[in-house]
Amino acid sequence: MDNFTEQNTSNQRGGGRNRQSKGRKVYQRGRVATMRVAKGEAVVRDLRDKIRDTLFVGSHEDDALARLSEQQTLKAITLSITTRGIGLGICHLTYISISYHDTIRIPNIYAMYRVFLGLLEAKLEAIKTDLPIVPRHTEHTQALGVTSDMLRAAQSITIVPEPIRKIINAIGYVKYEEKLYVPAVANRPVDRQGNPVPRPESVLLSTLRATVVALADQQTPQNIRRRFHDNSPIPGAIWNNDVLMNPNDIFFFFFFN
Repeated sequence: MDNFTEQNTSNQRGGGRNRQSKGRKVYQRGRVATMRVAKGEAVVRDLRDKIRDTLFVGSHEDDALARLSEQQTLKAITLSITTRGIGLGICHLTYISISYHDTIRIPNIYAMYRVFLGLLEAKLEAIKTDLPIVPRHTEHTQALGVTSDMLRAAQSITIVPEPIRKIINAIGYVKYEEKLYVPAVANRPVDRQGNPVPRPESVLLSTLRATVVALADQQTPQNIRRRFHDNSPIPGAIWNNDVLMNPNDIFFFFFFN
């Protein structure tokens, strides 16, 4: 009986010596957490070095990864627009004026067409100037013929009819899903002789003279004149057998002679 009691007592004492105190357990958990953090940092460093070696072959510079954050020049995506709305807006404005029996007086439709075409072209030029972009597909877009005089004249315009104002204000660059879209007018095709073919979708003030000259010339292929006539954006244009009969009303040639 005595031997059994002594043996049981010794076993209890031995079990007590193997137990850890609460403070010891906290210390051990902190030590394990510290080791995990240190090991994790080492793994991350090794992984970063492997990525750098893969992306920057032959380079071990410390700033290699920082180059990825350098500012890049945007490459804009060209968004083609048409200019037909200017002529259609002027036709609508003229119709309203006639409906009110001259109670609402408006300027000459040909003068308005020239002014608002120039205003639209100046807006396109301003957009191109303000954006730090690399031009793309320039061979497919019209080179704008905006002069300093045109820009000054456009900046002096303070009152624009509502139909025209909505069209011009709607023109601008668009950012969508980290892509930048910049408006541009499609370039005119050329014939076998290298002459630009008039297109009703892409009339600008800088191309208006060449457009009306070609449309008034019977030597211009009839299919070209007919297509323009069927989709004509020029308000007040007078046609006879698909030949433009009043080019001087639309454009004052003596201004440029």
